[in-house]
Parts: sequence; structure tokens; C-alpha cells
Amino acid sequence: MATEQQQPLVVSMPAGADLSGLQYQFVKIDTNEQAIEPTANTDNVVGVLQNTPSASGQVARVCVLGATKVVAESAFATPGTYITTSSSGTAILWAAGTDTTKYRLGRTWQVAAARGDVIMCMVNCIDTVKGLANL
Repeated sequence: MATEQQQPLVVSMPAGADLSGLQYQFVKIDTNEQAIEPTANTDNVVGVLQNTPSASGQVARVCVLGATKVVAESAFATPGTYITTSSSGTAILWAAGTDTTKYRLGRTWQVAAARGDVIMCMVNCIDTVKGLANL
């Protein structure tokens, strides 16, 4: 079961579209400085959406750094697994040295039994890196 912790950095920005179905998924910023859904798993996202803005221009709250819930794209069997974003903003596994075009965005704290599970993770979307070996 996902739990919440204090989030050190949550920012507010306008939503660029209806994001009501994307709570706890990664979002990126468009050229109008608005939060939108990613369109590729190589997108440089800015954080995890915390609320459910239902129209363009409404306030989107985005966790950029810290503990947050995320929606899993598939099962995660091991806590501490590195994650990145899918093309739709859900969390997927990130493989060091293999995923050279994807950003490492955080680590899971919990296991996900199936697609769509909401799990706890730690994200860092401030200083993202691509394709590095394990540090």
C-alpha cells in the first residue's frame, strides 16, 4: 500500500490540458510552460503530478523532488529498483547502461504486483541522467 511522506519540493504550474486521469504520473513542461503528459519514454519530465486538474489553465501540483506515489506500468518485484517514465507517464524499470536514451528519475520503495498499482517511490527530476552505469 502506498503511503505519503513529506515532499521537499512540490511546484505549481498551469496544466496544459485535462490531466484529471494522470494523478501520480510523470509530466513534462510544454513550450508554454504548462504541465502536459509525456509523449515518449525519452522525454525529460519534470516530476509527478499530485492533483487532478481537469482543464487547461488549472493549477497542476508537481512533485519534483522527494517521496511520492507513482502509477506502475508493470510489476516491480524488488524495492529499490530504478525507474523512468513510459510514453504515457507511468513508472517503468530503468536499466543502467542499457536505457541510454531514457532518464533515471528515481527508485521504488515498494513492490507493484501489477500494472496500475500505485506505489511509493523517491523521485529526483531536478538533475536527471541518461544511461549511466550503476553509481
